[in-house]
Amino acid sequence: MPENSNITWFSYLLTSSHLKWVRCLLLCLLMLLFSLGDTGYQYHNVDSGIMPFIILCFVSTICKIFPIFFMLKVIMPRFLPKHQYGHFWSLTFAVIFTLLLSQHALEFLTCNVYGLPFWRLQHMGYFSFYLIDFAVQFVQWLIVLIGISMGYLLSYWLNERNRKQIIEASKLQMESELLKEQVSPEFLCNTLHKCGELTLSDSKEASQRLMLLSKLLRYQLYDCKRREVLLDGEVKFLSDYMQLNKLNGFCKDYSLDVEGKSFGVFVPPLLFVSLISVAQGYVNMKFVIEKDKLIFTVDYDEHQSLSEYEQFRLRDRLQHIFSDDFILMTNIGYSKIIIPL
Repeated sequence: MPENSNITWFSYLLTSSHLKWVRCLLLCLLMLLFSLGDTGYQYHNVDSGIMPFIILCFVSTICKIFPIFFMLKVIMPRFLPKHQYGHFWSLTFAVIFTLLLSQHALEFLTCNVYGLPFWRLQHMGYFSFYLIDFAVQFVQWLIVLIGISMGYLLSYWLNERNRKQIIEASKLQMESELLKEQVSPEFLCNTLHKCGELTLSDSKEASQRLMLLSKLLRYQLYDCKRREVLLDGEVKFLSDYMQLNKLNGFCKDYSLDVEGKSFGVFVPPLLFVSLISVAQGYVNMKFVIEKDKLIFTVDYDEHQSLSEYEQFRLRDRLQHIFSDDFILMTNIGYSKIIIPL
C-alpha cells in the first residue's frame, strides 16, 4: 500500500500543471536565497534589528522575481515566436532598467526609514561607483534574461516540433486510409470475377485484364508509399484504370490528354482517381500544366457527378495537403481540380 501511494504521488507531481507550480516555487526560493546572500553581505556589520533586514530581502526578492515572470509570461510569448526581436530586446532593456531603478529606490527608502547607511553610496567616488555598479548589474541581468530566453526558445521549438510530428502522423494516417479506398474492393471483386469467367472462354483476354490489374495494384502498393509521385506515373495509372474499366464494361470509352510539359512534375498519389471512379459511359480527362499550377478536368455523361460524401473526402484531403491553396469544382457532368506546383 505505501508503495502504491508513492507511485500515485509521483504521478501527481509529474503532471504538467503541478510541474509549473513546482518550477515557480523553486524559482522563488532561488531568488530568495540570492537576496539573502546579497543583503547579508552588504549589511552584515549594521546592527539595527531583524525587521529592516527582512524588508530589504523582501524588496530584493520581489525585484528579482517580477521581471523574470513578466518576461516569461508576457514579453517572450508575444514577441519571440513571431521573430519580433527588435521589440523583444527594446522591452528587455526597458525591463532591466526599470527593475534596477525600482530596487535601488526601494532600498534607499528602507534605509532612510530605519536610519541605515545606503551601501551603494558608501564608497569613494559615490556617484561614479554607483554608475559602475548599475552597469555591472545591468549586464548580469541581461545575461540571466538571455539564458531564460534561450531556454524558452528551446522549449517552444521542441513543443512545435512535437506538434508538427503529431499533425504529420495524423496526416499520413489519413492519407494511408484514403489511398486504401481509392481502388475499391468492389472494383477488385468485379474485375476478378470477370477474369474468372473469361478463363474458360478467352484466356488471353483474362490474362490481359489481370496484367492491367497487377499494374494498378503494384502502383498503389509500392509507388504510392511516397508522399509525391511523378505526374507521368499518375497519368499511366489513370489510363490503365480506365482501360480496365472499359474492358469490364463499366464505361463505354475514355480519352486522356496532357497539355504542357509533364516531365519532372510531382503530385500527391491517387489524387485524381476519385474523380473518375464514378464515371460511366464516355469520360474525357485532361491535364493542363502551367507554370505554377496543374489543372485536371473530367467531363462525364450528363447524369453523373460526385456524391456529397466523395466531395467531402476529396476536399478534406486537398485541405490537408494544400491548406487553402487549391480549387475544387464539381457539378453534374463536370469536375475540376486546380492545385499549385
